Order: sequence, then structure tokens, then C-alpha cells
Amino acid sequence: MRILILGGTGAMGVALVKLLSESNNQVYVTSRSHHTSSNDNIHYLQGNALQLDFLNRCLKSRFDVIVDFMVYEIEQFKERYEQLLNSTNQYIFLSSAKVFSESKKKLNEKSPRLLDTTQDQDFLKDEDYALYKAIEENLLIEQPNHNWTIIRPYITYSNQRLQLGTFEKERWLYRALQGRTVIFSEDIADKYTTLTYGADVANSIFDLMGKQEFLGESFNLTSASSMTWREVIGIYQSAFEEVTGQKMKVKYLPEGVTPSYLLGYFYQYVYDRRFDRIFDNSKIQSVSSIEYEKMDIGLQRCLREFILQHRQFTKIDWKFEAYADLRTGQITSLTEIKSFREKMRYLYYRFTPIFAYRAHKVRNLLRKFIN
Repeated sequence: MRILILGGTGAMGVALVKLLSESNNQVYVTSRSHHTSSNDNIHYLQGNALQLDFLNRCLKSRFDVIVDFMVYEIEQFKERYEQLLNSTNQYIFLSSAKVFSESKKKLNEKSPRLLDTTQDQDFLKDEDYALYKAIEENLLIEQPNHNWTIIRPYITYSNQRLQLGTFEKERWLYRALQGRTVIFSEDIADKYTTLTYGADVANSIFDLMGKQEFLGESFNLTSASSMTWREVIGIYQSAFEEVTGQKMKVKYLPEGVTPSYLLGYFYQYVYDRRFDRIFDNSKIQSVSSIEYEKMDIGLQRCLREFILQHRQFTKIDWKFEAYADLRTGQITSLTEIKSFREKMRYLYYRFTPIFAYRAHKVRNLLRKFIN
């Protein structure tokens, strides 16, 4: 098969390309940065797949399968989804299990979505990832040509990506390795979550590729195991102490929704992390040979691997570090902060009352979400 992977250098994309490199398929992978492959069947196309000129060049010839890992704004998707559908036999669209509403039952492919159930008009006007994905799903579903397959992963992890609540590793593991206290929200600590090993998701995508019987279908690509965020923290703490010999300290904040607003992930917190997220993955398990790794085993292994082998972080947000230090009564040494501008940013947010002022302004907005 001829396969095009749009945005194939993220965690799931890399794992999928590795699987495909062992097959006889001809695979073309877009990336904004330069990549090479020692495999004759893997071809990297350098460019930004969000730019139509580049995408048009990629789609000059037809593909058996297109796997789309890109994140589009709604208007961007409207400009290209018909072209994508017309350029392949199977268009695999990466949506998200965050599209679902709160549910006391296990979430399956037919569970109600937030877009269809919420009465929050402010939320509906927001540029939220879960809303965008649901709207883009609708555009595909409403097409007469159902040569698409919708996939919905939830939170994925690897030895390069380890999430805690709404925090990527740069906002909790970096602090822990520096000996500072990690902050976490008490009001989601006992909510159930599902974290899935990224390579398992890639294996499931691989099993769906090129199969006509999966056209016009959607699949939740998640583990069936779940646990509370407090239990996830316990797993991280255990593995952290085992590898470093140090304890990972955690301070639970009573009003977690407030920092979520101040730091820019308000709706993700309110309409996802404050829900129990437990999934029924029987549909994908019925057609895929992959056995999803259990959360406790996978998270411990990946945390150990990161600390022992990698320890590479992307850009540290010194505004967030200032807020976390403010809440824990700690102070970061300025020698740890490389640029003068970031030093000033840290000092401003650490030692001025700006956070308290903003928290006061949004209190009434947040009240409706706090029981």
C-alpha cells in the first residue's frame, strides 16, 4: 500500500512509522523538520501540512491510506477534508475521546458527546480542542463518501510523554527532579482516568489500516484499565523514589479550577479532567490483536526510562514555575533560569500579587463549576 502520514513525528506517529518500516508498504511522512530514514520504504516530506500549498503537493498522487495526526482549526479542516477524502481509499482521522460528555457508565463509541449535550454557551463559543474534533467528526459523517475511519485515543503516554492531570512532564516531573514540590488539584485527585501507552494506540491504528470493513466506523483507542489521579501520583512517586532515591513531594490545592483558568487550560479541566474517564474498548479489541498495557506497569516503566535514559524537557514555563513556587512557599534559584527575560518573568509572577488579583476577578465565573 501507499500510505501518507500527516504529522507523523509525534509520539503515536513515530510508533506507527516504526511498525510500518517493518512492512512492505511505501510510507510517506510529513514533518516540519528534516528527517531521514535508513529504510527504503520510509520517505519523509519536509513541510507544514497545515499549509495548503504543501498539502496539495503531497496529494498530487493517490494513496491507499492517509493517517491524519494534524490538529486543525475548523475553517482549516473545511478547506481540505473533501480533498483528503478524494485522495485516498481510507482516511483515518485522529479525533479524541475528550469529545465525550460526563458519564457514570463506561464510555463507548456511541456515548453522548459534549458538543451535543452541553448548555454552556460560553464553552460552545470557545476554541476548545474537544469541540473542534467533534465538529470535524460531523463534517466527515455528513459526507456521502464514507471512506473515513475516526479514531479516538485519550491521554497517551510514553517514555517521552508523562502526564499528570492537565500537566505535561515539564510542569510536574521537572519540578520533582529539581527537588521542588509538585502541585495538584484536590478536586480531581479522586476522579478516574485512563492513560494508554502510545505504542499500543499505534498498533491499533496499524490493524485498522487498509480494511474496507472499518470504513464509516469510529473506534475508541484506549486501555480498559483505569485508576484515580491520586493512584497515578502514587505510581509516579514509587517509581521516582526507586530511581532517584528521593521522595517526590506533592501539595494538593483545594481550588484547582482557579490555576486552570489562570494558566490557560480552563475548559480542558472543567469539561474533561473533572469527569470520570473510564472506557469500554471492546470494539477495538474485537478487531485488533493488541493487548493494551496495564497503566501501573506502563507508567512505572516509562518514568524509569525517562529518568535513567532521557531527562530531556521542552521549554520550561517560568510563569507556571512562579505560580507553583508561590503556592508551595518555595523560590527557584535564578541560576537555574537561563535567559534574562525569563528571569524577569519568573520574578514578576513570583513576587507580585497578579495571580491573586486575577483569581479574585474570575471567582464568580468559576463558582458554577465548583460543587
